[in-house]
Amino acid sequence: MPREGRPESCGECTVTARFVQPASLLRPGYVTLYVIDIDAPADGAQVVDWHYPEWAALRIARHAFRETWTDGRVPGVSSRTTLVGPASRGLRFETGATRMWVVRFQPLGWARYFGVPSGLMASDFADGIFDIGRESRLAHFRGLASAVDAAGTAEAELAAILRWFAAWDERSVPDAARIEACHAALLREDVRTVGDLSAASGLPAHTLERLCQRHFGFPPQMLVRRERFLRSMRRHMRDPAARWTRAMDSQYYDQAQFVRDFRRFMGMTPSDYASHPHPVMGPVMQAQEEALAQALAQAPQALTGP
Repeated sequence: MPREGRPESCGECTVTARFVQPASLLRPGYVTLYVIDIDAPADGAQVVDWHYPEWAALRIARHAFRETWTDGRVPGVSSRTTLVGPASRGLRFETGATRMWVVRFQPLGWARYFGVPSGLMASDFADGIFDIGRESRLAHFRGLASAVDAAGTAEAELAAILRWFAAWDERSVPDAARIEACHAALLREDVRTVGDLSAASGLPAHTLERLCQRHFGFPPQMLVRRERFLRSMRRHMRDPAARWTRAMDSQYYDQAQFVRDFRRFMGMTPSDYASHPHPVMGPVMQAQEEALAQALAQAPQALTGP
């Protein structure tokens, strides 16, 4: 069952995030699975939060929610089941009381559950929000959404998700070794340029470009820049009370460069982001840290990859 997170109060609402520990059907490096329970005020008020850019994510909720890019360049999507493609922009979402399952697909997970069965390229979904019920390219996920809808309880919903993934888990991923090498290199803090990424992954530049577009969603240069920003954001979320200069990645030349990147990725300044409450992202980050710590304590060899 999911790991219970600490509830977070947001006015009169309560938000709890719980992570499912990596299991044989949800192997580390492919997907991350968690559930968010939101007990919103009875007056119909919405819970609002902002999410930093991440890998593709499938969301299945009991009630409709709304997602919009923070830069406001395209209309938002209101649905109970969405796929957010690999993102280079922040996301604003709002919802009332609900239970929401989130399946986050790392590049290797994209290759297995999108590339192998349907030949879908991550770059075709990058910076997009898609209603599963309306997007024909994502039709193979409708059975999963229907199974979760019919389950009723959190335990039954989790069982339905695991059964669905079990049907796809035997498919091999032809580019698996290259994807893992690229992803592991991308996470290294000494990788500053595309040349560094090529050297660290052992992949020539032309192979790297093609691989990243197909499974990661963006060109290598954008991925390196995004990862530098994300390291800073994750440090801030772990210690929101600390100054941004403490969270800022060592690759940034100065604070002005960091602020420019923050505006590019989040559509706001660091101080604007910090001024907003984070009733959902706070519990999610805390539950993730606790789940990783427990997994490392139990089986550290299982988490040696991305």
